[in-house]
Amino acid sequence: MGMTVIGVDPADASLQTAREHADRAGLRIDYRSGAGEQLPLQDASVDIAVCVDVLEHVEDVDAVLRETARVLRPAGLYLFDTINRTPLSRLIMIKIGQEWRHTRWLPPNLHDWDHFVTPDELRLAARSAELVVQEIIGMVPTPKPPAMYRLIRQLKKGVLTYAEFGRRLEFKLDGDVRMGYIGYATKPAS
Repeated sequence: MGMTVIGVDPADASLQTAREHADRAGLRIDYRSGAGEQLPLQDASVDIAVCVDVLEHVEDVDAVLRETARVLRPAGLYLFDTINRTPLSRLIMIKIGQEWRHTRWLPPNLHDWDHFVTPDELRLAARSAELVVQEIIGMVPTPKPPAMYRLIRQLKKGVLTYAEFGRRLEFKLDGDVRMGYIGYATKPAS
């Protein structure tokens, strides 16, 4: 589409895997080592910033949003998704996903429930960074709990790969933000 794409990650192993994937796919992506709190980019240097599966892993959401606002050009677009900090997310992502022996499919301690971000916290951090949240909408898995349990058991038994599990898990957009949500914000034009 004629865009210059830059990927930022603090883990060298992740960057190497991403570079290899991009090479195999024939994609030109500039991968850089860095963290959301200190992006290796110039002020007002990007039109769009995408933050997927990141905010629930950082120590300082406010700093990440300030840094994102710094690198966005005026009228820039910030796309995000994250996990909400609710009793339901604790049950699904922490207990079922990471802790319970029969259902865990995520690495232990991948997520810390205290780092999950409520929509109100995200709106406040965005406002403080001079970003304007335009929309937040929930993301919910499409399988009902019994089907979800069967998928998890198939994954754990090796019947499904993680890729196939992800395809079958499928999420839909919904007004229910109790588990996770996606949204976008804009940086005001000068």
